[in-house]
Amino acid sequence: MNTSELSTLLEGRLRHKKAFVTYRKPDSSTLVTWICEAPELKSRFDISEPGFVFSPFEPDFDAVLFPSKVSSVIRTPIQPLSWSLAGVVKDLDTTDLEEARIRHIDLVRRTVEEINSGKAKKIVVSRKEEIRNIQLDPVSVFMRLVSLYPQAYSYIWFHPEVGLWIGASPETLVEVEERTFLTMSLAGTQRYHENEKVAWGKKELEEQRLVTDQIRKELGSMLDYVGEPFTQQAGHLLHLRTNIRGSMQEDNLLSDLISRLHPTAAICGLPRDQALEFIQRNEGYSREYYSGFLGEVHYPVSGSAHLFVNLRCMQLFPDAKQAWVYVGGGITASSQPEKEWEETRAKSETMKRVFS
Repeated sequence: MNTSELSTLLEGRLRHKKAFVTYRKPDSSTLVTWICEAPELKSRFDISEPGFVFSPFEPDFDAVLFPSKVSSVIRTPIQPLSWSLAGVVKDLDTTDLEEARIRHIDLVRRTVEEINSGKAKKIVVSRKEEIRNIQLDPVSVFMRLVSLYPQAYSYIWFHPEVGLWIGASPETLVEVEERTFLTMSLAGTQRYHENEKVAWGKKELEEQRLVTDQIRKELGSMLDYVGEPFTQQAGHLLHLRTNIRGSMQEDNLLSDLISRLHPTAAICGLPRDQALEFIQRNEGYSREYYSGFLGEVHYPVSGSAHLFVNLRCMQLFPDAKQAWVYVGGGITASSQPEKEWEETRAKSETMKRVFS
């Protein structure tokens, strides 16, 4: 099956409201598609079951599993794509940005006050930006993501009882092979400028250190290696990243490893419980599957996992000609509200570039 035939297949699945997911792992030359024929929604799954999982940010929302036993898996070589690689679209009908700016700056100010009170060290706050009156061809949007962001985990996921999600995430939650696991701390953001030397400020360095320290604390003796921070490019953005490796013992379960990592300090904050409580009380909307995770569990072999954090994502509503773009950022005591607003604007451009 080539990419044109795959597109036709996915368009048919959407038209007939049938579940599927298609994704491209970072730097891969292959698209992987799961066609799920489960008769009903498989939620609140047992993570010991092989399949593809789509998990929310909060425990109050159901995780969804496409079980491998009722799914067919198709691998499609990525051919040179002819989809237009649009730049930042200037005339999208979006959320009132001035009103959104005021709300987000106020949220950041309240977050800094919470941190300065000693209740938390870092809290990640987010917002949802609505795009209206757009002609949506979801499969073409996904193919543009694949073309624009070859180093990201790009996906399109649909279930009739949950909805249509699409994204291009720069962040691995965890990869497990033969009881060796790889994860990362990813924090700090700035725009990429060609031929310009990269310099990181105190706030970004502090944020990245906090995320790394939290992973050290959660995984402890399981860790074998924690690298030094380095700069990673994700489209027109740069992030600070630290690679981390560890080993699972015979009595370590995959579910336990995931629960230690999610939600990470990079998408929630720390201490985790205090940050989560603040988010639920102050963000003013439900994140649903934004900043959750998705990917393969116990597939292709038992004990393996390839899971990615659901960042740089949006929810699509083709019939209503709408999309919701989700963006956020980590707040510490040294955060500047206006600068944090601009960071979310840069992140939203990552997704809006796909609309031609």
